Amino acid sequence: MPDAKVIDIVSAIHKRVSERAASPETPGVLEDWSNDLARLSSAYNTVYCARNLAGSVPQLPNTFVGFVAGWLVRISQRLLFWYTPQIRYFHEAVTNLLNRLCSLEERQFRAFMAMADRLDKLERNARLVTAERSSWPDASPSPAQVTDPPPGSHQADAVVSDDPSFPYTRAAIDPGNFCFELQGRFQSHVQADTTRLDLYKSAIAALQPAVPEGLWLDVGCGRGAWLRLAREGGHECRGVDSSPAAIGQCRAEGFEVSELDALEYLRSMDDRSFSVVSAFHVLEHCPFEYYLNLVYQIGRTLKPGGVLLVETPRPGNLLMATEQFWMDPTHIRPIPAPLMEFLFEYCGLRVVHRFDVNPRPESEHLPFRELELSSRLDLLIYGPQDYAVIGRRDS
Repeated sequence: MPDAKVIDIVSAIHKRVSERAASPETPGVLEDWSNDLARLSSAYNTVYCARNLAGSVPQLPNTFVGFVAGWLVRISQRLLFWYTPQIRYFHEAVTNLLNRLCSLEERQFRAFMAMADRLDKLERNARLVTAERSSWPDASPSPAQVTDPPPGSHQADAVVSDDPSFPYTRAAIDPGNFCFELQGRFQSHVQADTTRLDLYKSAIAALQPAVPEGLWLDVGCGRGAWLRLAREGGHECRGVDSSPAAIGQCRAEGFEVSELDALEYLRSMDDRSFSVVSAFHVLEHCPFEYYLNLVYQIGRTLKPGGVLLVETPRPGNLLMATEQFWMDPTHIRPIPAPLMEFLFEYCGLRVVHRFDVNPRPESEHLPFRELELSSRLDLLIYGPQDYAVIGRRDS
């Protein structure tokens, strides 16, 4: 067990709670609280690690040999506890104490999550109220024009409540904002996104001959993750998206973006305008004729030696094809990798790289993957969730 002692952690928590209960909430105290929470989180991580290590089986590989070794270790532990009951009693006492501490932390975590959910609901209500106010006409009717509806009429029943906290409106909801919020809810972890995008950036930088210098375009730029990476690499970049929410977020970070239909935007551009064009999770939202022309126009606007990078869900993953793909109501149909590669070739782009990305956590995979049947079934069900293709215009 690490140097931290459980009794020290409990004493420190009790001391801090007592001190803060008797002190006023000033900015300095709030800063101390933040530091205390950070230290408390680190201490609890130590406690969790100690609880998981006490009496547990060492981490073993997820193979048949590891499975058998785990059983042998458990049998050895049982024999050891039977011959030395004092070890068993000590283990049970420590485990009970750690379980109580961890239960306290879990209750606190649930309380914080409930507060976060409440805050999310308040933010959604605020957005609905803002949308309602933006739909109001500029000119308000004069008092002479306002007449009270007769009691009991349908018009009277339709009057909106005067309660300013009432979150609903008769105005139509913008599905674009819904989809933007949905993508934010289910998007990948930020660190995973950064690692994946760095992989693409390194692959483009390693191409020989080198990609020509010039403008980078991100089609469906969303929250600007790829634009941010391109700017950090010293590249001039632009974005195009049809979502006002996405455009507003990108402009807030200083990016040059256009709120236009992507195909319309590309048709307005000159030949050989871009060095790199990217489209992350765009084509699966489009009808076939649209994305066929979109890739064709990208090929036209690429410089010789320029690159097109496309990422899309991988339908070879059954969970993705049957459930997760349809979590976005604007998805039309998945695009298998062989179809994507033929599309590139048809539009004059040579495929130079293909990546299977966004793997599932190790805990979700099937055991005994050293067996061929288990390995193939695991790949079919729990394989990578997305794939990416890099194509290049040679001339």
